[in-house]
Amino acid sequence: MSANPLAIFHLRGTQAEMGTQLGKGLVKIGGWEPLLDYYPRMPAMLIGSSMPPKVRRLAEPVLRGVLRGPSLTMIHYRRRHFPEYHERSLAMVEALGRPASAATHIAIMDVFQNVVGLATKWGFKESARVGTVAHGMCSSLAVWGEHSSTGGLFHARNFDFPGVGVWDIAPTLVFCTPDKGVRYAYVGARGADVPGITAFNEAGLTITAHTRFHREVHFARTSIVDLAHEIIRRATNLKEALAVAKEHPVASTWGLLVSSAAEKASLLIETTASGVEGFKSTSGRLACTNHYRNTPQQENEASPSATFMKDSLTRHARLEQVSGQGAIGVEDLQRMLGDLSDPDADAYPAWRVVGNNIASPLSVQSIVNASDERVLHVSVGTAPTGWGPYAAIPWNWDAPQGVREISADELPERNPNIQPDAEKREAYMAYTALAREHLVGRPAGDARDLARRWPKEPHFQFMAGITELQAGNFPAASGHFDQALALESAPFRRAQYLLWASRVQSVLQDPRTEATRAALAKLEHPVIADFQKAAAAERKKPLSSRRLTQVSLNWLVVDAE
Repeated sequence: MSANPLAIFHLRGTQAEMGTQLGKGLVKIGGWEPLLDYYPRMPAMLIGSSMPPKVRRLAEPVLRGVLRGPSLTMIHYRRRHFPEYHERSLAMVEALGRPASAATHIAIMDVFQNVVGLATKWGFKESARVGTVAHGMCSSLAVWGEHSSTGGLFHARNFDFPGVGVWDIAPTLVFCTPDKGVRYAYVGARGADVPGITAFNEAGLTITAHTRFHREVHFARTSIVDLAHEIIRRATNLKEALAVAKEHPVASTWGLLVSSAAEKASLLIETTASGVEGFKSTSGRLACTNHYRNTPQQENEASPSATFMKDSLTRHARLEQVSGQGAIGVEDLQRMLGDLSDPDADAYPAWRVVGNNIASPLSVQSIVNASDERVLHVSVGTAPTGWGPYAAIPWNWDAPQGVREISADELPERNPNIQPDAEKREAYMAYTALAREHLVGRPAGDARDLARRWPKEPHFQFMAGITELQAGNFPAASGHFDQALALESAPFRRAQYLLWASRVQSVLQDPRTEATRAALAKLEHPVIADFQKAAAAERKKPLSSRRLTQVSLNWLVVDAE
């Protein structure tokens, strides 16, 4: 795998002074423009990815205008309640020679998550196709004690973010020595000053933030960047971390995994606009993906789709599976971040090329923080960054102020990592290339080619079937769904495939239609109720052939709406 240069910054002073120092350092080394230009377009691009191509081209400019209002509302709140952080952002963009408006996109993920939550709350799920919009796919795991190869604390994380090609190719590590608070550091990218998303401090706390979706959201509240920044700058233990989180009314819906090397423990902090919940683990391990763990918050959770929830649950199960196999260390956790296993998949016992994997096309940042050893292992590879290579960087706040680049030539050999065999690796990279093209709005190519080249991957057969539906070729679509079902025995994916097979069979007046619906009704799985309800409703009112040709394909979690 290729390696990208890693930029390491050392900043000191007030927040505004550190913003200026960061901006000047970015000007010195370059490479910050693509990410800063990308941020304003991202929310509209994500929402537009659920739409047919012709509609998407017209809708995205409109969406950008609509989303500007919520973004400005959050900036006004920030300016009042976190003036130092706002001044930091303004100072950075001023040093870059950009207008102050370039600092208004700091809360971009809060805005996106809130739009999804509101669409679900207001009953727009079907018309807005919310299920094909959400792209939260991050995974974190903290281990210590008997689950750690050294007994010390390790905190591993994949940051899955729709910034492939701009975020992963320009990694940064920023050490901050503020005039007030604890010294801290964060992992980011050139052009993104995001303290707290993936961060640690000299007291031994590590924090990683994860998308959630919930109906209780608010725009005039604290953004995730500022909330996590406050925690990592002020907290020295888990109790203080939770207390800081509860001080601030939170705008959006997040899960923050916080670990403490000194306490040998970890805490999950989950937020909505209604409040903050947390629970502490002392069992030696704690995993975090993209669903709520606290019972009070599960009640109004806005699961965008059954497949989104399944993806999160499966990755969580795999994290627990890995951490339950004995004492693990840095290289084991690096392998985990590059893992393509699906615990539920029987068609390929060891591998799935696509769907429900810890490694994803959006894995743009991967780290293993060896907190007791005070060493950060950070990937400098391209997406999926879990495959490495990794650079081992000691924690150090005492280096001279400024920036230095570690070139690819200076990096150590990549650590051993899980890689598919040559055929599956080729399949994965071919799939991810198409998925990324779709995400940014370029013609995504044809899933049918994937199914032809790798006919034993059931997800490729399903995706090819959806592609044939879009083309109005119903007999061919039915054939692909039949092939997917012949390959797949895991109940969740069988339920998904049976639903779509019944839909196309109904249009074709295939005598198997009712038997297919009956087979779906007999399946048992915690998150297939939506599939079963849809099939039952379609007995009375089947989907039309026109509606089926308008289906949207989610390339990332292998879903359709």
